[in-house]
Amino acid sequence: MPLVESVVDLGFHCVFFNFRGCGDSHGNIDMEGWYEDLCAVLEEAYGIPGIDPSSLHLLGFSAGGAIAVKVAALDDRVKSVMTMATPANFSVIVPPDPDFLRQYFFEIGLIKEDSFPPDTRTWYDTFLELDTPRWISFVSPRNVCIVHGDKDTLVPVEHAKRIYSAAGRPKKIVILENAPHQLRKDHRIIPLIKEWLREVAS
Repeated sequence: MPLVESVVDLGFHCVFFNFRGCGDSHGNIDMEGWYEDLCAVLEEAYGIPGIDPSSLHLLGFSAGGAIAVKVAALDDRVKSVMTMATPANFSVIVPPDPDFLRQYFFEIGLIKEDSFPPDTRTWYDTFLELDTPRWISFVSPRNVCIVHGDKDTLVPVEHAKRIYSAAGRPKKIVILENAPHQLRKDHRIIPLIKEWLREVAS
């Protein structure tokens, strides 16, 4: 993967993974579960020989960025966090019907078990309760960088501005012109990430 290779080329160790329910990962999409996933990855990375425990940085796309902010807010081992196309909240993104959302995720493969979730309303509420501006205020004085595309139709760019406004210092915001939600595919992302890591790890 070019993104991982570019980070490794800078001399960093890089852990890339899919949250539960996504890609080749087992399980079902669940925001509480995603938080547990990232905590487990961070804990594992922290103990790997050769990794500098004082230089742990989180980078997340979309909802993964919201999870990264929450983890960084609650774990001061994280030195910086960078979000890409991350929602401030999910209330204007997820449909208002929990059963509809559950069925949609089941149809696209993010929910793999007929019996999941055991309580659809409680599961649905974990999306609504993920408040990125609230959590990012606790990351300061560690560095944060918010990246967003001005043509994002899934998560409007106003979300990035709200997150940036709530963040303490030091902070940085980058609005990419003509960029949609899928920032992984934008040729400007890898240079931005490399520049950011050079800055915060120096």
